[in-house]
Amino acid sequence: MSHAAATTSGAHGLHADHHGADLSARNITLDPAKGKTLSLLLIVVGLAGLGVTIAGGFAVGIKHAVGAYHVGAMSMLAISLGALFMVLAFHLIGAGWSVTIRRQFENVASLVWLPAIMAAGTFVIEVATGGHLYSWLQKGAQSDPLLAAKSDYLNPVFFAIRAVLFLGLWVFLSRKMFAYSTEQDRTGDKWLTNRARFTASWGMPLLALSIAFAAFDWLKSIDYRFFSTMWGVYYFAGSAFVSTAVVVMLLTFIKKQGRLEGLVNEEHFHDLGKLMFAFTVFWAYIGFSQYFLIWYANIPEETSFILARKHAGWGAWTQLLMLGHFVAPFYILLWRPIRRSMVALSLLGIWFLFMQIADMVWIIRPMVYSEQIGEYLRQLDQGVPVTADPIRLQHIWLDIAGIVGAAGLFFGLLIRKVYSGQLIPTRDPRLPEALHHRNYV
Repeated sequence: MSHAAATTSGAHGLHADHHGADLSARNITLDPAKGKTLSLLLIVVGLAGLGVTIAGGFAVGIKHAVGAYHVGAMSMLAISLGALFMVLAFHLIGAGWSVTIRRQFENVASLVWLPAIMAAGTFVIEVATGGHLYSWLQKGAQSDPLLAAKSDYLNPVFFAIRAVLFLGLWVFLSRKMFAYSTEQDRTGDKWLTNRARFTASWGMPLLALSIAFAAFDWLKSIDYRFFSTMWGVYYFAGSAFVSTAVVVMLLTFIKKQGRLEGLVNEEHFHDLGKLMFAFTVFWAYIGFSQYFLIWYANIPEETSFILARKHAGWGAWTQLLMLGHFVAPFYILLWRPIRRSMVALSLLGIWFLFMQIADMVWIIRPMVYSEQIGEYLRQLDQGVPVTADPIRLQHIWLDIAGIVGAAGLFFGLLIRKVYSGQLIPTRDPRLPEALHHRNYV
């Protein structure tokens, strides 16, 4: 039998096995021409945002510009890393229901190289300019005994080596898992499912460690005096939180164009809603545990981080995170009809994305004006009239530009990726389970 005949025969068998599920190109692909236009528009917006950020570095100050850029990079990185975690988890636990939604997680994860390079690029900028955002790179910090005790870990050479290792691991895992999935679409080889599970079995612990240490390096070390045993898990929780939300928005966007009919339905959205609820609670649990341990230990190197975000105008932002990142979505997602509504979940997804960015702002932005905040806290502690003014979100346009720059590039390339291939894995052996998936709770 010729290859073409075999392929045709396999396609007919596929339709028969899946009880008439529409696996035609019209239902599982998008028009690349339309995607190219939207992708180009987003990329141009992203480049414009980065251009404004660079200009802001000259007009306002390089420290603020680097901070704004880093907020955008770490926010987009969280989306990709969370998606990569979900891809590995789906394969590890053999989640058959996830087959028809997995391709979009794979698409998001495959772009991890972009925000990872951008986040690592912050360090390159810092080294080249003498250190502005990363306090341990500043000349005045070199005489600090606390930094000297951490110098075996916090030094430019080892920092760069770790960044290369993180990037290499993430790119390898994301491309490998994507390759298994698309190769199975082409060949129908069922053994690729086992190979993907095997890769996930050793990739998951390495991914967990790399996310934790990347969070230490690229976020926590901005203030080298601060330390937290919960930090790596905290960043991971936010990553899982936002990646699921982005995939919900992506699937809604695709469904609104008349695709994936009979392949992704309210049952799949219901399970995605459950995941959104679970990661909402998980993030709150980790965040509260971190705060509780810092409060109970009452160690100055730890409490300074919380105090800087509790006072000096950042108290309202902290409350926004508590209410918007946990309380509101917690109660909203308790309602079963909400979890089964594609539109409601996608609107929540937009809010989740905003909250993840707000979380990165909460972590990074106070360090942009750390000297003013430090003076504010000293005056507050001494009971003298406060004269320092770190209250306002100074030059907020620069923060917006940095975020828009990273987001525009990331989502522009994501749209191009989604439009360039099939929207689901068509020859995964667990596809029938996904097509007949039902929720009973």
